[in-house]
Amino acid sequence: MLVGTALLGWRLQVSAEKLKRYSLNSLIYENPNAEDRQISGLLSPNNSLILIQPDFNHGIVIIDIEGNVKHHLPIVNDTELTLGDKVIWLPNNSILFTFDKFILKSDPPYTSITSVKEMNYSDWGNIHANQDGSKIALRIDKHIYLMKADGTDLVQVTESDREEREAVFSPDGRHLLVAANYYPGTFHSGTWDLNIIPADGNKYKVGNNPGDEVFVIQPNKMGNVEKARNWMLWR
Repeated sequence: MLVGTALLGWRLQVSAEKLKRYSLNSLIYENPNAEDRQISGLLSPNNSLILIQPDFNHGIVIIDIEGNVKHHLPIVNDTELTLGDKVIWLPNNSILFTFDKFILKSDPPYTSITSVKEMNYSDWGNIHANQDGSKIALRIDKHIYLMKADGTDLVQVTESDREEREAVFSPDGRHLLVAANYYPGTFHSGTWDLNIIPADGNKYKVGNNPGDEVFVIQPNKMGNVEKARNWMLWR
């Protein structure tokens, strides 16, 4: 499925199931407000739309796979969405996004917004949803938490002597790919180890000296733990 990557600010390359397998299409994305070279896109669940992450200039933008702007959400409560806010798809092409101290949701045609949860924490973010949209994984301070899609039953599911950056659900929703042992970068997103834990609401020790239930991704059992940066996703 996926995933859009920005080239020279406006040109996106898109691969989708509706296109011939392994084919690659290019499109020109005309930014509604101004040029910005820090854009990325996510293909919608039905492969018809692309969700552009907020940057310094244009907030949330939804385009079709030809590059035409279909929906534009630049502000919430008179405050601009900006770089650092994050938006993801939910089933039925709904969107879930972070803004100020809130996790918000908007359903097509994106004319109204509902609050999922107020986040009274100094440091949080990196939201991800499972495939059916029933659970959300996110980072609070240095560790990963799970909650239901309505914002209830928030529980901590990782612990370590360092920091976890984010966690991505497996396609069947039974596991989380955790960015463990995170080291921030100066001019990039940093690096981390790849750990896998069950997405069952229990707490697991990851990173250095992980628990027995944690699967650590490494090329061979005697080698170094596999490192990652920027993106991580299941296939």
